[in-house]
Order: sequence, then structure tokens, then C-alpha cells
Amino acid sequence: MTLNQILSQNEVDALLQGIKSGEIKTEEGVGKEQANSSAFDFLSGNLRIKGTFPAMDMVYEVFCRKLRAVMSHLFGKIVENISLRDTCMMKYKEYIGNIQLPSSFQVVRMNPLRGLALIVIDSKLAFSFIESMLGGKSETGFVIEDREFTNIEMSLIKKMHTDIASELQRSWNGVYPIKIEEVSIETNPQFISICFPSDMVVVTSIDVDILGSIDICIPCSIIEPLKGKLNKNFSSIRTDVDLTWRRMMLNQLTQTELEITVELGEAVITGKELLNLKPGDVINLNTGPSDEFKIYIEGYEKLKGVAGAVRGNKAAQLTKGLKKRRNPHGRRAKRKRSS
Repeated sequence: MTLNQILSQNEVDALLQGIKSGEIKTEEGVGKEQANSSAFDFLSGNLRIKGTFPAMDMVYEVFCRKLRAVMSHLFGKIVENISLRDTCMMKYKEYIGNIQLPSSFQVVRMNPLRGLALIVIDSKLAFSFIESMLGGKSETGFVIEDREFTNIEMSLIKKMHTDIASELQRSWNGVYPIKIEEVSIETNPQFISICFPSDMVVVTSIDVDILGSIDICIPCSIIEPLKGKLNKNFSSIRTDVDLTWRRMMLNQLTQTELEITVELGEAVITGKELLNLKPGDVINLNTGPSDEFKIYIEGYEKLKGVAGAVRGNKAAQLTKGLKKRRNPHGRRAKRKRSS
């Protein structure tokens, strides 16, 4: 409609009066097709709801910290980068149908809660562990085989499941005391039925360094009685210090080799004297045979001692310790043997 076609106020009033009295007929049924609507089921299809309960996220943050010690022990090396990827709600059939095979499924009970849950070790983590246990390096680059696990491989994976379930139980105790009981370990998801396909489950995915991932799948019906506890604020959750991890780190530190440097003395010479040095020349130091000399540990001046000899080897007899102080020369000599 152009500007010169705009109705005046009198014309608008007359039009409305005509419609009201029936003198002006209007078309019926216009836009009926467009007005049709259909019901949408928010719990159908590929619906994924991210974010569940604050306390549950905290449980798995604690679990990730505890899992570092478990994985480091299993793989025989420090596994530090274990992190919570996400926690979301989805239909059970959607979750179970998208898992890459082969994977290992541990069916567990979370007593006294009623129902079954899943602890899933993905194929990448499983084969990484198998390779490590059989003498490999458990690094990326190997091919994930499209086959079922052998009996020997399943016995190794079962050990990992047992340790993971044990730490998961301890992590949950900060919110609600549970006892995880293994029901079975399966490799074929078709033989697993922890709930109806249309039931909603809470799935938590945890990345284990570059080695793979672990999923914890719990039906919503199991944690329904814990809604009040799981909605608590972070500050109300008990997060004990991971003593196992600390003990392991302390053990690693006590086994670490340290370089000890003994500084016998110092001397100042000119550039000309330096250029004229030759084998057999003697450099006079600023210390005498009975003077104390500095002892550095990994470049830090920590001790003092005097020179001596033990069984024909040069040695240092300690006299006292010092506070932490960096070697001003920034260099460290080769380790001296001492008894």
C-alpha cells in the first residue's frame, strides 16, 4: 500500500463498523494451514541437556584427582592430565547406541540406591592399558582393532575396572555414602539393560590424558532420591585431601636422583693469564685445605663441608646446612663421590 492509499480515520471507523454489522464480509479460513501445530516431545530424539547438579560435578572433580594416582599406578608412569569433559542428560538408547566398539562395560550397583549403572572404558583407553601391561609404551599412534577383547585382555581390563570403581565409591562418599558392587563386565551393549531405552540417564565423560576416556552412566531414577543433596552448593561438599596421590608423589620424590656439586674455591685471573694456561699450571684458590667449602644440591647452596678421603676416594664431610640460595655462578660441576 502506497502513501496515497492510506485510509483516513473516518474511513477506518466506517470499515470497522461495516465488519461489525456484517455489511462487509470477510474471508474465512485464511491462515488456517499455517496455524496448525504439532506436539513436541522434549524427551525424544537426540535431546542432550548439559549441566545436572552442582554436587555431582564436584563429585567427579574429586574423582578426577583421585584417578590420577590410580592411572599412574596402572600405567607405571605419571598420568597427570585427567579432566572432566562434560556431564549431560540424554536417553539411554541414544547413549548406548553411540559408543565406539570394542569398549568395556562394567555393570554395577550403587548400594543402597536401587538400580544399575555403567562404568565404560572406551576402546582407546582399553588398548592403551593392554599395550602398557604387555610391555608397550601405551602412546598414541597404534591402531584400534575392530574385534572383541580376548580373555587375557579382559582379565587385564577387569583390574582397571576394579580400581576405577573403588575410587568412584570414595569420591561419592563426600555427598552420599555408597558401596559399588560389580554385577558383570560386558563387551556387547546389546546384552546390557540397566534401564528402559527411553529412560533418561546422566552421562559423565572423563578424559584420561591422551590415552582415552571413561564414562559414568547413571539412570536418573537412581539419583532421584538424592536431588536435595545433589543441589547443594559446592562449599557444603566434603573434599578430602587425596592422601594416596600425595603418598605416591612423595615416593617418587624420594627415589629421584639429585646432582651434588662441591665448590672447592674461587680464583680471579686476567684474560692474558687464561690464554696462557697449559697442562701442569697451578691455580691458587681462595680456600685452604682445612677451610669449609660450599656444597650445592641441584644448583642450590644447601650445605657446607670440609675435604677428606674415604677408601682412596675424595670425599666431603658435612659440617652444617644452609638456607635455600641459588648458585650465583649458575653452573654445576660433575658430582663428587662421597660415602
